[in-house]
Amino acid sequence: MKVVFIGGGNMASALVSGLLANGTAIPEDLLVVDISDEVRHKFDAMKINTASTFSFSDFNADVIILAVKPQHLRKAVESCASNLKDSLIVSIVAGIPIASIVDWLNGYDRVIRVMPNTPALIQAGVSGMYSVSTVGGDKELAEVIMGGVGRY
Repeated sequence: MKVVFIGGGNMASALVSGLLANGTAIPEDLLVVDISDEVRHKFDAMKINTASTFSFSDFNADVIILAVKPQHLRKAVESCASNLKDSLIVSIVAGIPIASIVDWLNGYDRVIRVMPNTPALIQAGVSGMYSVSTVGGDKELAEVIMGGVGRY
């Protein structure tokens, strides 16, 4: 499973660590996109692929996890809207409804919203999860990803 993280903050770090710890992913199958050199260097040291911008053609993602600050989400989503193929979009961004994300993705609705809590940072979290009805079996995929940081 190839996973792209748009944003490399604390919660993205926790999810990356969880995916690696439980064997769901290997470093080569992960990509962290962040504008910060410091953040990218942290993931580079873990042998995780990094980039300052996201191009779908460079990394054929099964899942794209939106992990930026709420005020940056629209720009981040719009920057990848034209690059989407079949990726499941998982947003862990607080306060932004799925309807807004779907709108910014020009109607692409393979989106799940997840709200992990702070204990996820130590893989002891509980996450709330919501999806639109069209997502179907993708909830199980999101559950696998969130299982690395606790329960859902």
